[in-house]
Amino acid sequence: MADDTSKVYMRPETCQSLFTDFKAVCDTTRMRVPFGLAQIGKAFRNEITPGQFLYRMREFEQMEIEYFVPADKDEAQKHYNQWKEDAMNYWTNVIGINPQHLRFKDHEKLAHYAAAATDVEFLYPWGWGEIQGVHNRTDFDLKQHQEYSKKDMSYTDPKSGDRYIPWCIEASFGLGRTVMVTMLEFY
Repeated sequence: MADDTSKVYMRPETCQSLFTDFKAVCDTTRMRVPFGLAQIGKAFRNEITPGQFLYRMREFEQMEIEYFVPADKDEAQKHYNQWKEDAMNYWTNVIGINPQHLRFKDHEKLAHYAAAATDVEFLYPWGWGEIQGVHNRTDFDLKQHQEYSKKDMSYTDPKSGDRYIPWCIEASFGLGRTVMVTMLEFY
């Protein structure tokens, strides 16, 4: 950088626009919780040693699904467990990866926003490594956007009239790793 005027910030994940658009999506489409939003986009990481081809990159295509669920801890956990099951089904029955080459690895230390988190790992030639993350992000993101934007991010259930900020179950994975895992498995 020549000076501070050329400073830029790159996004480390693609999901935040899904949270900021949550209320607009609810208002314009009349979606009912539970429902999901998905997108793919460019993400950037500060990899110190990006030397493992498609596994460690500074710039990559990231795919994320934010699935909004009722603001109830037990209900959110039920959806989280279902997303874990669906993730493993996707890799084994849709993509066709040998189940012996896959496993879940629960996070030992959770991020400040998470109630639960796990990675789907693949057995690469160099050992186990992540191919997908599934997280119970609680209501953290929507509450943060509400606090800093001063815009109401709550949802009103049309049947019960209950008003709450939904919790979110997130599934995220990289396009490059998906292609690489598929090539390693079948070629």
